[in-house]
Amino acid sequence: MSRDGWDGRPGSHEHSQMRGDDAPAGARALDAWRQLTENAPASDERIRPIGRVPGPQRGPTRTMLCGGIALSHSHHRPAIHRPVLTLGKDARARIKHQRPLVLWLTGLSGAGKSSIADRVEQKLWRCGCHTMLLDGDALRSGLNRDLTFSDAARAENIRRTAEVARLMLEAGLIVICSLISPFRRERLEARRLFGADEFLEVFVDAPLEECMRRDPKGLYARAVAGEIPDFTGISSPYEAPESPEIHLRTDLDDVDTLAERVLDALRQRGAIARTA
Repeated sequence: MSRDGWDGRPGSHEHSQMRGDDAPAGARALDAWRQLTENAPASDERIRPIGRVPGPQRGPTRTMLCGGIALSHSHHRPAIHRPVLTLGKDARARIKHQRPLVLWLTGLSGAGKSSIADRVEQKLWRCGCHTMLLDGDALRSGLNRDLTFSDAARAENIRRTAEVARLMLEAGLIVICSLISPFRRERLEARRLFGADEFLEVFVDAPLEECMRRDPKGLYARAVAGEIPDFTGISSPYEAPESPEIHLRTDLDDVDTLAERVLDALRQRGAIARTA
């Protein structure tokens, strides 16, 4: 039970007894919605179709703007609208003297993504840039800890990471994402959240044999032994980028050289100063 006396269930006794200003705004909106939909014809101008709502459907979906909340007839689900804010990413980035963008590092486990991402962030920090590093393992220990390694869960892992990266881009940051992200389709969906010049795909490339030789976490050995299902490169596919903005071969160059190549790409695109 909440402090306002409503347990949150639309059909609860406490909710049905509330009237006027004593009820929370959501409860009053739901009461108004019921009264209107029970008596008003579908032609009522206050009720308009908004398309399908995810989930089981039992008829046409209708919505009404009530008390500032757009309510869905099927699930009482609010229709979400992005607010128009005075400050945007350009203004936030201007005071940081940089252009915000996302570096999306993808590659096999053991290819060197985390090492390169960490070195790139160190170099950017020394140049006075404002950054954030989103590492796949770190995300799976927090935000994405409820996800498995099935194909569907991997897709959701990428979606969540991309949405977080978009929020940080709006803050004017240079965002470094480091995760296997094995599927081209999901990487493309991540790219579509950003402008054409805001997303750089970085393919951290090393032959599978080299990654298995390195095996810093002992995961390949366990996957080969059948102890880890759906392991990328062994029992689950990795779809290499076809045309990444940056292609790094970690079996041919050292971490520092490859990180400097990433910074060169940022300088060429005007994301950081050429003197940085």
